[in-house]
Amino acid sequence: CCNGRYFANGIGAGFDAQVALAAQEVRWLRGNAIYASALARTLLLNHSTPQARIEYDGGTLSGRITLIALANGICYGGAFRIAPQADIADGLLELVVADSLSRLGILGFIPHVLRGTHVTRPGVRSLRTRRAVVHTDTPVVVHADGEIIERAATRLDVEVLPGALRLVT
Repeated sequence: CCNGRYFANGIGAGFDAQVALAAQEVRWLRGNAIYASALARTLLLNHSTPQARIEYDGGTLSGRITLIALANGICYGGAFRIAPQADIADGLLELVVADSLSRLGILGFIPHVLRGTHVTRPGVRSLRTRRAVVHTDTPVVVHADGEIIERAATRLDVEVLPGALRLVT
């Protein structure tokens, strides 16, 4: 649950959510071209690294960030291995925080996210938590399972709700 909105797989705040927002505005392209266009537009027009404070079960992180993800599952959109240590059945979220990256740094970061190797890179922290509260100094876009849920959030209250979703097999 993020700010009272339920999700199944994960939430993202910052750069990845800004790209998702830009992708919603692309009407003339299809498939991967939508995301390539949205990525280019976000890099050129909406690059930001807000100051964030993240309170989680084991402590607090703070600093300028490019993105924050809290994930129950490993992948976003079937391709981006944003939380490679996540386990949908363990009752925990994987918190992934990427410190401030330049535009060029983001371009180099994306292939690592596709492989799930970004979590071992300098400036990226990954840990497990049941709950996190995120505060940012400027508003950020937030997505849940790829859908925009906030366009200008400065506080996120995120928690895992073990067993809340019933699946029929």
